[in-house]
Amino acid sequence: MDAAHLTATQASGLIQSGKLRPAELLEACLARIAEREPQVRAFAFIDPAQARAAKPLPGPLHGIPIGVKDVFDSADMSTEHGSPIWKGWRPRADAAAVNLARHAGAVVVGKTVTAEFAVRTPGPTAHPQTLRHTPGGSSSGSAAGVADWFFPLAYGTQAMGSLIKPAAFCGVVGFKPSFGLINRAGVKLVSETLDTIGVIARSVADCALFAGAVSGQDLGYPDIRPEHAPRIGVCRSSAWSKAQPETRPARGPISAVATR
Repeated sequence: MDAAHLTATQASGLIQSGKLRPAELLEACLARIAEREPQVRAFAFIDPAQARAAKPLPGPLHGIPIGVKDVFDSADMSTEHGSPIWKGWRPRADAAAVNLARHAGAVVVGKTVTAEFAVRTPGPTAHPQTLRHTPGGSSSGSAAGVADWFFPLAYGTQAMGSLIKPAAFCGVVGFKPSFGLINRAGVKLVSETLDTIGVIARSVADCALFAGAVSGQDLGYPDIRPEHAPRIGVCRSSAWSKAQPETRPARGPISAVATR
């Protein structure tokens, strides 16, 4: 199996057991990026030599490559917020979430494309399965990169649907945690009262691993087995009449709120 196709939990287990070296995982991801990035365009900044020079610290994310949405400050990479106004800007320090990921052992491969200021003009990223469709936004580069095997984990942000929408579009898992679970210092916000840092991965266990590692919370990794299956309802808002015909049957007949 190509190491780039491993989930983060699979890769972490192999690294910890000595069956996979972090450098091997990184090279597999970089090879995939070299092959596909010209078409997918998931990165706002990437420097393979810089990624190779990183020395991952011990921790729950030791040796795991990650993508970071380009609204997070990063001292060793440009932070442009998807806007020409900020082109080439390099902050003095990492955002708290980036620092926490590095101290948990992650290797930041690069900065991923975002809509301008995470809300305005969409970026150039293409949907990795078709290249003709949108990957969703605003965390477009993070979702497309996880889906196309560039890295197993990525940061995103959400005020409305900016994280879970691109994750859904690209067929991966987006986790928008409780407000404030992951430190927002050093992240350009759309809304002080709404913006939440979340993660994108290829499995629920991967999201728990990543979010738990950077928040210091036990999120149930690696065995996530709720006692009861969740009951999910749908609220038919005033926009229900605008839903396309194929969408309505998928939503079901329920008119309620999600409950346990």
